[in-house]
Amino acid sequence: AALMNCRSSHRRDSAHRTSRGRLVEHLLTHGSADAESYITSHELDGFHLVCGNLFSKSPRFEYAWCCPEQDDAGKLSAWRTGIEDIGEGIFVISNENRTLGGSWPKCDWLREQVRAFFNSLPLTPPPAADVVQSGLAAIMGRFDVPGLDPPASVPGWFPREKEVLLHTGPFAPWRSEFQGFGIVSQRIVVLEQKLASTIHYFHRSTNLPPPANQSSVPQCGAWECIRLPVVECSMEQNRETVMKKPARAHAAGAKVKAKGKAITQRNKSKAGQRAKL
Repeated sequence: AALMNCRSSHRRDSAHRTSRGRLVEHLLTHGSADAESYITSHELDGFHLVCGNLFSKSPRFEYAWCCPEQDDAGKLSAWRTGIEDIGEGIFVISNENRTLGGSWPKCDWLREQVRAFFNSLPLTPPPAADVVQSGLAAIMGRFDVPGLDPPASVPGWFPREKEVLLHTGPFAPWRSEFQGFGIVSQRIVVLEQKLASTIHYFHRSTNLPPPANQSSVPQCGAWECIRLPVVECSMEQNRETVMKKPARAHAAGAKVKAKGKAITQRNKSKAGQRAKL
């Protein structure tokens, strides 16, 4: 499961709010069958969630969301939720508010770039996981893309001149004029389906401390990979495994899924946390 926030100034009442991380915990222990019931019965701040089962011959993903709807004056009028299947193809989501209209321009750009990349890959023989990761990583590292405009309406957490810096591409680098927000890590998951299927979990930090006595700019780390053999099992078997050893998973940011391949980026806004070009 990958969880991202919806960037909005509207929040639930802290006295009744349930942490969004609990939703991920619920999915890991109970599966996604009753996700909609959990979402509608708990007061969760705005989010986007992609979840599914990779450990099957036919991987299946679902997308759930919860966003605040506001009136013309910007006041909260209602909380809206939705859940839908993700079919084959390219699915992109960032932190936009679904009730305000379509996807952000940077998401549209990313969707087309990923589509063009996949269309350029040979069908026979199928590309290796490393080739897929390399191409996706190059796309996900783009920023200051020429001609890419910000959305007409941006969240109001920061002044507009700073908000637009988060919309120059899929990557939000560390900037001297905006040091408190950016992408601090990236992950790419590739499901390689062969006689013995393998999940390739690529990851890197983009917020490493700079070398001593050098620039104060945070550094991007090297990509590393964890490879997991796929042992087909049902969601019930997955739940039994998790129940024996409870686990909690958290992820946020942009999510791309294309025929079993996925990308996730994590954003963080915190004093002292910075992301680098």
